[in-house]
Amino acid sequence: MRSGSGSGGDREEGGGAEDHPYTRLVEAWLRELSSGEIQPLPDSFWEDLESWFSDLRSEVESGGPLSRLAAEALEICGEVAERLRFLRSLKEAAGRGEIPAASASPGAAGREPSEGVGGGRTPAPEAAPPGPAVPPRVGGSVLVIFKTAVPKFVGRDLNVYGPFREGDLALLPREDAETLSSGGAAEVIEGDEGSG
Repeated sequence: MRSGSGSGGDREEGGGAEDHPYTRLVEAWLRELSSGEIQPLPDSFWEDLESWFSDLRSEVESGGPLSRLAAEALEICGEVAERLRFLRSLKEAAGRGEIPAASASPGAAGREPSEGVGGGRTPAPEAAPPGPAVPPRVGGSVLVIFKTAVPKFVGRDLNVYGPFREGDLALLPREDAETLSSGGAAEVIEGDEGSG
């Protein structure tokens, strides 16, 4: 039910799409990106997400017809979950007046890339509970902040991004981020270049 492995017609039963962990993850990510404050998460957010990731991993291991789609969802949503956790930790550090180390990135923070979001690190006293175990980041995405307004564009991954306003944050393919950065339109906030 939670994994959404049924047909599209199943969505209305059992709480609807708005209750699906994917929807909750995307909404949480967008809320976090659009606010300077740490945004509240539902009580069972991380547990529900981990349960869904577990369902996806089972589908991948089954080798069934949806295994490739499940693997892609696990990779993409795992990266979003990891970046959500990282952004929340940056906001916590900023709230305490701390400046995070330049090498801090979702792939760093004292853990091996193959460990989960909470693996191998001790959260700050007021930190949210450890996030779900997610696969390591494979893609070359980086977090950028826009210095100027940028209209919609098609990224190298063929996804449509934007439009963006000055001060907006976005997770973009590395090549697109470098192009925007070299043109002065955006600044790379963090990437995975310092984590390995």
